[in-house]
Amino acid sequence: MKTIALGLVGFLMTALSCGPAAAWSHSGSYGHASGGGGSWSASGDRGGSASGGGGSRSASGAYGGSASHTQGSTTASNPYGGSATHTAGQGTTA
Repeated sequence: MKTIALGLVGFLMTALSCGPAAAWSHSGSYGHASGGGGSWSASGDRGGSASGGGGSRSASGAYGGSASHTQGSTTASNPYGGSATHTAGQGTTA
């Protein structure tokens, strides 16, 4: 009985001392995604991509559009030269 209890305590100490994974990655038939250390990135099989971390995010479309966001401000643009920006407390400009 004592051996079983010691084995269980050893197992629990090992299992509970493990933290979350520092990095991760996934690939599939439609793209790839990875992350770690508070940031992440992804790309699609047709050319689009996105990334984020540290309070900011950005994305690019396969056909030229893009968007980015930082705390308090978001900007988007299309492949034809149009763009719009929204700033918290100040409204939107296009």
